[in-house]
Amino acid sequence: MFEKIYQKISSGFAKSVPSDHKNNLIKLVQNHQNKHNIPTYQTIACDLLSNKQQVFEAAVYELCVIAHMKPHYQKPIFEILSSCIAQYKNDLNRIQYIKNMLSYHHLDEFIHN
Repeated sequence: MFEKIYQKISSGFAKSVPSDHKNNLIKLVQNHQNKHNIPTYQTIACDLLSNKQQVFEAAVYELCVIAHMKPHYQKPIFEILSSCIAQYKNDLNRIQYIKNMLSYHHLDEFIHN
């Protein structure tokens, strides 16, 4: 949708719109596109830092689902979860939850590495 708007604006379709408004709209569309080019797993990974256990568990679950369904994202997701395990080395509940979710999603090879 935004690509069509951008194409119409940049091709001169909206000549009657003042140029400053046109430029603002073009920037808005480009920023929206840039935000949506970030892989979902990177956005979800931010929730691993949450102090709320439910938010943390949801993030781990979603990352494991993505790693299971999209093998090309497995390596970066495993790296994120590995650093998470290192960060929470004193929180055995969180570490065990990560391992359980990896096992549940048949991603056991990561646990042994």
